[in-house]
Amino acid sequence: MKKDSLRSYSIPLRLQRVAGIDCHQPTFKVAVCIEGEVPVINTFNTYTEDVYQLKDHLVGYLIKDVIIESTGIYWRFVYRVLTEAGIKVVVVNPFTVKQNPLLKTYKRDAVWLATLLMNGMVQPSIIVDESQEALRELTRQRLHDTQQLTRIKNKMIRTLESCNFKIMSVISNISTKTEAIFFDTSFLFPG
Repeated sequence: MKKDSLRSYSIPLRLQRVAGIDCHQPTFKVAVCIEGEVPVINTFNTYTEDVYQLKDHLVGYLIKDVIIESTGIYWRFVYRVLTEAGIKVVVVNPFTVKQNPLLKTYKRDAVWLATLLMNGMVQPSIIVDESQEALRELTRQRLHDTQQLTRIKNKMIRTLESCNFKIMSVISNISTKTEAIFFDTSFLFPG
């Protein structure tokens, strides 16, 4: 096979104009990739006005498809702003779009994400609606509060036991209401 034929072979692209966004707490790295052109890479801060500038930047390049890694909670506001602007946003799990860690930079990540989207090589994450997300947050908060309450109760028991109050010998559960148990407390307050 000749070298020219190797060079002329290319994977057919599914999308011609995409953007990849690498989200982090202080900044977003945005790579606008257009078929046959060098990627345009910009950095945007994460403040509200900067996110709207990011949206205007993408609209200026006629971008209709964007890919974002679901990094923490940083992607959520950008997702809402871009979808409200009519841009299709694909959110992916960072684990499924890994690349070689030695070559990892924020700019390369943004270009890599855009390349994956352009070639249709990503599996989008399921994004739930706002009411479902609110229910998830409440459920997580309830679990956290329940665990915190258990830690506090156990700490109270340990403190009492370390002072030689054998409370668990007298009651079976510190969290429930028990019948009044009278015992001699004169040793607590002599005199």
